[in-house]
Amino acid sequence: YGGAKLKNGFAYFIDGKLSKINLTISTDQMAVLDATLTEKYGKPAKVDSTPFMNKMGNTLPNTEKTWVVQGEKLVLTYRSTVVDEGRIEISGKAAEAQTKEYIEKRIKANSKDF
Repeated sequence: YGGAKLKNGFAYFIDGKLSKINLTISTDQMAVLDATLTEKYGKPAKVDSTPFMNKMGNTLPNTEKTWVVQGEKLVLTYRSTVVDEGRIEISGKAAEAQTKEYIEKRIKANSKDF
């Protein structure tokens, strides 16, 4: 993706419809992707610099940037769930609505069990 080597990728479907795509990329390649996305889409709509905390409790610099392009959301996270892996997540308004509807259905279905 964007010249970076992909570690893995996942496509999420809700009721048979594509909801979002997650791509895992080595942290050391995230700066190249960041520059590529900034060049292509301009300044991100949102930047979050909350540090990443590893399992030992140590904090490391981290950045999450969000671009919104024609209703689609693209989120780049330098450190995702582990210190040496970053993430690109691509989703759109329709996907967000699908996810919200799916969660509401599950909550309603689970509340009947009580």
